[in-house]
Amino acid sequence: MFGLAELKETQYFKDVRTEALKEGEAKGEAKGEAKGRLEGEVNLTIRLLVRLFGSLPPEVETLITTLPTTTIEALAEALLDFHKLEDLTDWLTNHR
Repeated sequence: MFGLAELKETQYFKDVRTEALKEGEAKGEAKGEAKGRLEGEVNLTIRLLVRLFGSLPPEVETLITTLPTTTIEALAEALLDFHKLEDLTDWLTNHR
């Protein structure tokens, strides 16, 4: 019978471990890339809104930073139609 120490030394165990590590690494990279993309979209959207309205109320900025990717993308498109800060706050109220 194999003990745990002997099992860990088999080529099969080493191959499975290597494959699992590669899969975990790939998933981690994909997750990190998605998070980085979202942060970039949030930052750009906030910069555009600040350019449009001047400074944003802190609670509005905080709310924007917590929006999911699809909502941030929709906000980035919608901001082209905003004329006053109230347009933004109304949009956020309707898209939470």
